[in-house]
Amino acid sequence: MEETCKVIGGKGRELVIKPQKCLRMNIGVFNRNNSNIGKITKIFGPVKDPYALVTIKENVSGVEEVILRC
Repeated sequence: MEETCKVIGGKGRELVIKPQKCLRMNIGVFNRNNSNIGKITKIFGPVKDPYALVTIKENVSGVEEVILRC
């Protein structure tokens, strides 16, 4: 299953995303070109409306959405 998530913010090698369904630690995160750019390393926020912190492999600027594969 794939889910497209909006990037809320980020700095350096970290992005904050808003997943809806795929919410597990260490899930691979991909860009539009299907290149693996990182993984989910932290889940935070309210239980009913969580956010996820993605640690990316290299600095990526201008990323507006990512794809999660569960």
